[in-house]
Amino acid sequence: MTKEYLLSKTLNGVDIIQHLIRKEFPDYVMRISGTDCGQCPDPVWADGSIIEVSMDRIPIEGRRLPEYRARFHYPDGQLLDGDALALATAYYHERGEDLTQEQLIARLAEELYIKEPSSFHLLK
Repeated sequence: MTKEYLLSKTLNGVDIIQHLIRKEFPDYVMRISGTDCGQCPDPVWADGSIIEVSMDRIPIEGRRLPEYRARFHYPDGQLLDGDALALATAYYHERGEDLTQEQLIARLAEELYIKEPSSFHLLK
């Protein structure tokens, strides 16, 4: 499983951030309006602080439509801004698990019930 495939199956990372938040705050539902996901509870420390989640536009040379990636921002600066995988890395690290990127991707895929792509998808 690749990072790109995982992100493509999780609304470019929004579902990963939502999953981490719901692990700590089971009743929370993220509201998405355009590229803004608003302020959400912090899943890493779960101490009542907030994070801001948005979809950043990433222009790709040679393509008319840009890609979007979910990003988080801590207004109080507890963590540097990053993408969904950076937040997941911090989340699991805070719980005593230091995962490699491959282990992190496999863990998230398992928790989000995302199956390995078939060989047909790999040929594209």
